[in-house]
Amino acid sequence: MRVLFLIAEYRPVVGGAEIQAERLATALATRGVEMEVLTRRPRRLRNTEVVDGVTVYRVWGPGHGRWKMLGQTAAMLRFLRTRRGYDILHAHQALYPAYVAVAVGRARRIPIVVKPGNVGSRFDLSVLKNALPLGIGRHMANAIANGATRLIALNERMRAELEAWGVSAERIADIPNGVPVREQASPARRTAARRKLGLEDSFDDGVLVCTASLTPKKDHSTLLRAMSRLADSDLRPLLLLVGDGPRRRALEAMTAELGLVRQVRFEGWRSVVWDYLYAADCFVLCSTVEGLSNALLEAMSIGLPCVASDAPGNRDLLDDGVAGQLYRARDDSALAARLRIVLGDQVVAERLGRAARLTVESRYSIERVAEQYHHLYCTLLNDRSLDNGSPRAALEFYRC
Repeated sequence: MRVLFLIAEYRPVVGGAEIQAERLATALATRGVEMEVLTRRPRRLRNTEVVDGVTVYRVWGPGHGRWKMLGQTAAMLRFLRTRRGYDILHAHQALYPAYVAVAVGRARRIPIVVKPGNVGSRFDLSVLKNALPLGIGRHMANAIANGATRLIALNERMRAELEAWGVSAERIADIPNGVPVREQASPARRTAARRKLGLEDSFDDGVLVCTASLTPKKDHSTLLRAMSRLADSDLRPLLLLVGDGPRRRALEAMTAELGLVRQVRFEGWRSVVWDYLYAADCFVLCSTVEGLSNALLEAMSIGLPCVASDAPGNRDLLDDGVAGQLYRARDDSALAARLRIVLGDQVVAERLGRAARLTVESRYSIERVAEQYHHLYCTLLNDRSLDNGSPRAALEFYRC
């Protein structure tokens, strides 16, 4: 089976969608799928390279501002004009690469899988609709909604938004994000990680970690206000903020204003966050909107107790509070109360950590997710053999 991923950015550019695409491509490659990726080419990167068994093609499109999207669309279409032999086209995010997948896939009768990345105000199809003038964005969004063979729903909210765009229920597949399951957190692992990070002080009230970009939707302001409430009740944990973004300066000023400078550390962006997770007693995520958070999945995978806002994706992962503590988004008082529970009761913290890890192992491991996608691909190829009599499609289904 030969599968092409289409995505706007790929390694070394790192974000939620990029991380998931790379993890899935690598996992599918280990299952014997011939994986290739088509993406944008930033300056100083090669046109072609092989990354962990996955061939990555990068193309450059002209244009500036909003028109750059059209230039990149044309570049991808140009690249695919002479490249054939793909069995599945799989676009990550329902943005312009998904439009390319639909245009090429429909013309060549290749199954097209599109995986949106966001819900709410940042829902991919809504963003694309408004991204280009003269009705071009609307046309591209409608083409994706109407032309994709399957669209992926990460959670119930995403399924509802896809249905609101006219996507029938049978064209929606429920497949979550995946994460590698690593060594479980332990006191010895925590001590080693803290030593490695230079956290030599004694933190009797515990260490909190939040790995998230410093952007408005991650709502770090609520977390800082909750930290202030904890300090007022003589509970002073250390908070590690791992990430960077446009809100950093404002959040640093807020930290000083609340008198939390000794308790909050801005660690900046890190390509690898596992040491920070292992060093912590609790993971916190305050997003007002989430698809299915990579950061939360990573914390759960090592058995770290988690406190998160009740955004739809977080509710799905924490199973309404079974595998972690949920609080009402933007409510710093409720967040502080949940943090007191986890930091103050070791029995509760250990129970939540065990439940979180079991949840990931049973439903969200990258191996399990890759298996679901492989099954979906095989099903779509079988449907092709019934619809158009393609002997190649029938052969591929037999091999699956």
